[in-house]
Amino acid sequence: MAPTKLLDLYEHIALELAEMHERETAKSMLKQTQPLLLMRERDPERYAHLEHVIHAPYFDTKEAYGATGTKERRRNEVARALAAEVQVVPPSRLLALIGQALKWQHLQGVLPPGAKLDLFRGSISTFKREDETFPKQLERTIKFGSKTHAECAKFSPDGQYLITGSVDGFIEVWDFYTGKINTQLKYQADEEFMMHADTSVLCMTCSKDAEAIATGSQDGLIKVWQLRSGKCLRRFENAHEKGVSCVCFSRDGQQLLSGSHDTTLRIHGLKSGRTLKIFRGHMSFVNDCIFSHTGGWVLSASSDGSIRVWDAHTADCLSTFYPSHTAAGNPLTSQPATGAALASVVALCLNPANPEQQFFVATSAPAVYLMSSKGAILRTFSPANAAAAVTAAAPTSTTSSAQSSIGAAAASAATTEVGATVLENQRQHQREMRETLARDSGQSAMGEDAAAACSASVTTCLSVSPRGQWLYCGTATGQVRCFSVSTGRMEHLLNAHDSRCVLGTTLHPHVNLMASFSEDGTLKLWRP
Repeated sequence: MAPTKLLDLYEHIALELAEMHERETAKSMLKQTQPLLLMRERDPERYAHLEHVIHAPYFDTKEAYGATGTKERRRNEVARALAAEVQVVPPSRLLALIGQALKWQHLQGVLPPGAKLDLFRGSISTFKREDETFPKQLERTIKFGSKTHAECAKFSPDGQYLITGSVDGFIEVWDFYTGKINTQLKYQADEEFMMHADTSVLCMTCSKDAEAIATGSQDGLIKVWQLRSGKCLRRFENAHEKGVSCVCFSRDGQQLLSGSHDTTLRIHGLKSGRTLKIFRGHMSFVNDCIFSHTGGWVLSASSDGSIRVWDAHTADCLSTFYPSHTAAGNPLTSQPATGAALASVVALCLNPANPEQQFFVATSAPAVYLMSSKGAILRTFSPANAAAAVTAAAPTSTTSSAQSSIGAAAASAATTEVGATVLENQRQHQREMRETLARDSGQSAMGEDAAAACSASVTTCLSVSPRGQWLYCGTATGQVRCFSVSTGRMEHLLNAHDSRCVLGTTLHPHVNLMASFSEDGTLKLWRP
């Protein structure tokens, strides 16, 4: 701003302060503000006049503003001079800033989903963070069509949406409070949905800022979508030679990690639209993959019974772990014998309480493990280690009583045999694997206790609560096991899907709400 305009502004402020009898404040301005000190050097007479007006025991308007001037006229002159120096931005800029602030509060959990913010009062409805606990009560059921079901589902990281991908190729965003399609998204209100045409959506992931989702399909295609508009931002044609089984955004949201039934993992660049790296080494399907907490390495789980740790920059395999082999008491450095029966590794997730050094591992055997980044098993979560109340709670479930138990070793061997079968049609492989797991878990016998059936039922999926206090494992017999991470005990057995395979569970990031989904065509929402 030009020095002359600053002098006019500060002079007028000092005069109005004197008129309001705030002479001490006006005197401080004379002695301490840079523009008025500059006036004393460049225009001593003007400064002396201002000093006289301020120190006078009375205030004379004509003496202060001139014989023909008034305070209002002088104000307008200063305002017109300053208007040329001030850039006026459109009101939309303010709305954008408010929107970004609200988005940050949603991501941090400060502003709960659906809460109303009073901009004039600067207040919202109070929100108390809930203590984590396991769900017991069915709150709502979402039913899909008779010939479809959800293959994957995720709560968005900001807790605003529940998103599902189905075998009919549709990707739908739900209002989990009502159990209906979210019509606040214009494209869904217009019945225009995100979708993979003529193929099944097998996996899904959300970016950390909840702006984008990525979906992988049976035909090896990956799509990246803008969640709020439903627009496809990027397509990775032929991302894999076979079905995409898992996807994961990098921490900065610039890269996408994927795993496939073609036994490889790949990193794709969202800006370039190209495949940047290929990780080779697994001997069977890649079932799950995640970036490490820092993004420097990649973890993958495979039906060949192994977990591999990869360098994310060079694609080199740094370590290989065999959880079922290690759990049997073998040293970490030992390798399984050729042809040894190993339980498939079906899922991985970082431990939120220690994401840099620990992760949870689910194998097709009933047990789940907490492992260190060096491959050591730190804790085993087994349905055999159940709280006393679990057995008593089981008969009150809604699951069919037509269940029985088989030996854990038999279930593991059956799962390994299925995992080793390479079928050209990936969708048929998935169906046969689920049917085999359900059959070999002993659903045909009658009269067995639910907890005993759970002991033998193989694990199909894994999720952990946002703060890492509870672990949830879905089974081939329609149950969800709830483990305390601190004690390793199974505290609750949730009979969720009437003897049908649980395909997955997902946890709300801020409140005690779990969604489970199954091939029975339902997605169920559970609360404590």
